[in-house]
Parts: sequence; structure tokens; C-alpha cells
Amino acid sequence: MPTINKGRYNRAIQYYQKALNIQEKVLGGEHPDTANTYNNLGSAYAEQGQYDRAIQYCQKALTVQKKVCGQRHLDTSRSYNSLGNAYYGQGQYDLAVQYLQQALAIRQKVLGEQHPDTAISYNNIGTTYAQQEQHDRAIEHYQKALAVQEKVLGEGHPDTAITYNNLGSFYVDQEQYDRAIQYY
Repeated sequence: MPTINKGRYNRAIQYYQKALNIQEKVLGGEHPDTANTYNNLGSAYAEQGQYDRAIQYCQKALTVQKKVCGQRHLDTSRSYNSLGNAYYGQGQYDLAVQYLQQALAIRQKVLGEQHPDTAISYNNIGTTYAQQEQHDRAIEHYQKALAVQEKVLGEGHPDTAITYNNLGSFYVDQEQYDRAIQYY
């Protein structure tokens, strides 16, 4: 999603909406490609802070993906992850954790424990637990993410750096500055 990554959310939404209009006409509303576009729209709205719209589109994607692709499909895990992120943005951390854990479970089964997407799930859950001040759970998930990322991606990878940063921020919040500095 290069358009989203550049922060051009309005333009991304316009293109996703155009794609969705075509897909719904040609493929129908219950096609995997249409569901992926619902999810992409939801993610773009979440990036804009429009969480209600994001949840609406991601939920629609999840419903289609569970029906068409099945519960253990990677596209289904992406929608669970997107819903978790949208609920996180709304501050609904319990719901966020539920959806993020669903994404993690699918990724563990389909991709295995030593995969970057599995590590991303651990990281997202860790961040949510940190917001809930569930410190032990946050650290547990951050450490799992970091172990996978260091092994699979290496210390110099941007995703690994995100986890180092998350751990550093976590330790700053705990006023454990020496540990924070290690991760920063």
C-alpha cells in the first residue's frame, strides 16, 4: 500500500473506493479480492483516525473472508489485525487484544512461530497490553516479537527497530532508564 505509506490517505481512499466499485460490480461483494479492498479501506480510514468507518469496512472484510476463505486464512488474519488496530485507535483495548490474538493464532498456524508477520502480531499485542498497563504481558509479547525479528530479520531491520523502540518506550514508562537506553 505505497499510497498509504506516504501519508496520502485521502487519495488512497479514493483509489480503494474506485477499485471497490468495480469489484462489487464484476466480482460481487463476497469475493476475496473485494474483501481485501474492504480491509484496505478500513486500514486507510484507521490511519486517518476515522475508526468507526475503519471498523465498518474491516468487519465487512472479516465476514466475507471467514465465509469465503475460511477461519485459518492469512487474509482473514489481516482483517483481524486491522480490526484490532482500529479498536486500539479507539482506546477499546480489550476488543483490540481479542482481534489481535485471533490474527496471531492464524499466523502461528499458517506461517509458524518464526515468521515476521507472527512477530508483528506479538508486537501489536504487546503495545496494547502496555496501554492497559499489563506490564508482564506487554514485555512477554515484545520479547517474543524481538526474538523472532532478531533471528529472522536481523538487528538492522526496520521492524526489529520498531520493537527495540517499543521496548525502550516501555522501560521509560517504567522509569527504568538504563534498560530503556539499551533498547533505544
